[in-house]
Amino acid sequence: MALLIVGYFSLEFFVKNKIEKALAHQEDTHDFSYQHLHFNLIKGSLSMDSIHLNTPTLAFHSAQGRLKGFNYFKYLFKNEIALQEVEVDRPVLQISKGGKTTEDAREKDTLEMAFFIKKVRIKNGQLQLLREGKPELKLDSFQGTLEEFILDKETLTGDLPFLYSDYNIEGKQFSYLLNTLQTLTVDHFHMKTQQADFKKVRLLPNFSREQYTK
Repeated sequence: MALLIVGYFSLEFFVKNKIEKALAHQEDTHDFSYQHLHFNLIKGSLSMDSIHLNTPTLAFHSAQGRLKGFNYFKYLFKNEIALQEVEVDRPVLQISKGGKTTEDAREKDTLEMAFFIKKVRIKNGQLQLLREGKPELKLDSFQGTLEEFILDKETLTGDLPFLYSDYNIEGKQFSYLLNTLQTLTVDHFHMKTQQADFKKVRLLPNFSREQYTK
């Protein structure tokens, strides 16, 4: 029994130490920070508070991230992060596209590990997309799930930096800049992989009548 207890705590220390070293490497190579890492070997769970990540193409903040169903074998021997579920609380995500600066930065973006997540749960999120430094899309509040989430060095080169099989997203106060003259707004929406429901859809002018006549 004593050997089992010693073995358990030794393995937990080894895995947690490896995770902390990997996170420290991200802190050295990216503008990344977090607080209060909690790890449980038996449950295969991990959580972090106050997560921040900033790159030339991506800014991310979350009050807390919780990971469940951690696959130790793939992490220790294949350098892959495989999880049953990830829950992200109050994430704020800003994506930048277009322009030479972001395109050059995108080519230099690297990801040493691959992430495979069976389900991603998002609570109370916010999203903004910038195109050449100007707001193109804004979502004030959303929540939902993504199934079969994949993030690796190949997906980073796509328009969307990750892949998924199914989604179920609900949100409100959505706006999208269609062109220099018009903006599309939606008060509330609920989108699934093969179904979408929108309420109070409006097409608004970006300029007043007086501005048009000038």
